[in-house]
Formats: sequence, C-alpha cells, structure tokens
Amino acid sequence: MIRQLLVSIPAFILCSKNYAQTNLSFQCAELNINKSVTVNFESASEDDPAYLQEAVAFLQGKFLPGNQMFELIFPSRVGTYHWQQEGNSKDDDSLAAALYYDTNPSVYGNLITCHAKDFTITVTKYESAVHGAIEGNFSGTMTAFVAGIQKSVDFEVKGNFHTIRSGGVSAECRKLRSTEQKAVDKLKDAINLLAEKWVGGDYQFETVIIGKEVAAGNTMPMRPLMICDNRKLVLKLKEDSKLYQTKVEPLETDYSSSGDFSEAKMYHLKNLQSTVVSIDVNCPSIWLVSHVNNFVPKSTEKISITGIDLGYKFCFKYDTTYILAFGDWNNLNPSRENADMVYRYKFNHGPHQPYIENVVLRFNGTDEALKAILQKTDWKILRNALTNN
Repeated sequence: MIRQLLVSIPAFILCSKNYAQTNLSFQCAELNINKSVTVNFESASEDDPAYLQEAVAFLQGKFLPGNQMFELIFPSRVGTYHWQQEGNSKDDDSLAAALYYDTNPSVYGNLITCHAKDFTITVTKYESAVHGAIEGNFSGTMTAFVAGIQKSVDFEVKGNFHTIRSGGVSAECRKLRSTEQKAVDKLKDAINLLAEKWVGGDYQFETVIIGKEVAAGNTMPMRPLMICDNRKLVLKLKEDSKLYQTKVEPLETDYSSSGDFSEAKMYHLKNLQSTVVSIDVNCPSIWLVSHVNNFVPKSTEKISITGIDLGYKFCFKYDTTYILAFGDWNNLNPSRENADMVYRYKFNHGPHQPYIENVVLRFNGTDEALKAILQKTDWKILRNALTNN
C-alpha cells in the first residue's frame, strides 16, 4: 500500500485557518459498515510542478477515533483522473488511494486496509505557490482482504479534500516518470553496449547491479534527475584464463604458504581478480582525494582520452583507479577544500527535470586490466547518450 511505497517526511503542521475539515464516507454492505467521518487532510509530500512536468501530490487525512487514515496520490494539477487496478500496487505510482479503518472492537481482524479498485479523483484547484490551496473530490470502489472472514470485500467510498501545499518533498525514492525513464533508458542502452565489449577474453560478468531505477524525492545537492541506486558492474577474472594462472595463482600460493594475510595483500589479490566499474548519474562533484580506503596514491595524473571530458588516474601500491567524466566538465577548474581538490558541476537544469547532464565512471582494478578496457572502448557512445537539451 501507499505506506509501504512512500514514507512521508514529518507532517507539515497546519493551522486551522489554513484548511477546512472535509468529509469522507464509506460503506461495505457485506460487513454492515456505513460510516461518515470528518477528515483533516494535509499535504505530506509533493513533487514541485515548477520543475517536474509529471509531478504528483501525496495527501494524508486522519480521522477519529484513534489514528485512522485516508491517503491519496494524484498529479499536481487540475484535472479528473480515473483508474482501475488489481492488487494493492501497480506500475504507475502517480495515482493511488488507501483507506485504513479500525473496526475496533476487532470484529473483522481490527485494521482493514483498502486500496483502489475503480476510482476517480477530481482536482478542482491546485495553486502554484507554496501554501496555495489544493481542493477536489473523489469517489469509487475500493477493496480489502479481511482477515476475520478470510475473503476480499468491496467498499464504496466518496469524499472531498481541501488543504494547502506544504512545499515539502519526500526523502524516499519514487518510481521514474515516463520522461525520466526515457532519459535513463537512453543511457542504459549505451552502458550495456559498452559493457558487452568489456567482457570476453580473460573476463566475465560476476555481478551487474542495475539499481532500482528510481528517482530521489530530495535531490540535494541540487541537480536534475537523481537516481537512488547507481549502476555497478563487476568483471571477474576467469579462473581458467592465462592472466589468472600467471598473476593470481602464484600469489595465492605464496600468501597461503607464508601465512601472510595482511589487509594490503588481500586488497591486492581482490583487485587482481575483479574490476569494479561504478556509474554515477548527474554527479554533483568529483573529489581528487588525498587517500582512498586509507591508501595514499603514489601518483595522481590528469589524463586525456578521446571522447572523455575529464579524466584522472590514481596509482596505488597494489591497484589503480581511473575516473572518467562525461558532460561539461572540461570548462571547470577545481577548487581546494581542506586537503583535497574538488570539481563542482554546474547544472543547466533545475531539480527533478528529466535530463542526464553528466555521467562519471570510476574503474578500480589492476592497471593492466583497466588499460585494456580503455583502449578498446568508443567513449563517444556514452557521451552521445547524455540528455542535456
């Protein structure tokens, strides 16, 4: 239900003069329930329609006795929205309704949780300014599985809402809107095309962490589309490969016979066997750090590669890290912050806009393996997948 999909930020406290008490009625003939209650709706969280074309609002309305609740999600603009669904969730999270009714005493299993089955929400007013009015009405059929009788029953529900915009956003991740999904798919296709060229020979995929492909409700620090879970690829060295037999096996034998399992040597052995590629979308900054995982780099070198806008190579005692950045990084100069240097990206679009302006890849592994990847990659494929306009 909505509670499971969206966890609201602390409720915005509204004074009584800012919103009106509204009505909610619901009936279920099979359970002999016929209720009409007064509800105080509040805007728990909302996308900002000034930034996101497909913005949605999330209203919570509490009613007595206890902490019973009715919740609505709908687009942040005037209109009539009708939908049908089966089950308590659906692919599109821009429309939802939920009723939490306590039968107290627990005749039917105490709390009954209803979700929309065939429902309509009509938004008659959605003012653009923060603290502007949100008004409308709703009606339709909802359904719930009732534990006390072990079956699903229908509720007929109707009511109205009148509250004000809170200006608050949920800190939780949400599903991508269609325009955001289009930008993500374009980038994902490019990454998949590159990744197919990276495997083969001595390496194979160990894990491919795609991420949930969901956007953050709060994009701090401010940026356009922010992906909650960025993509990560792990390329595993094949045990029957020549590189494994000549590089890894001798070290494993040496460490085992000597009993030397120090952190540094285990770290070195791990990086010989795998190459990790992390992908950061709409990265707000690149830090040229003085150390990574408590290891100080022996050297830090700015590199130039065709198709890459900014690149750095960090050489450590046992492995190498490459940072490859795509986007408008080449016109930036780093600034010193504490002991480190940092590039801070200047985005052309505001929060939540469906654009991917930059991508930053971080490769970690042996220099030999990373050079092989860099040499056989056409980086223009990734550069052309950005959606900056």
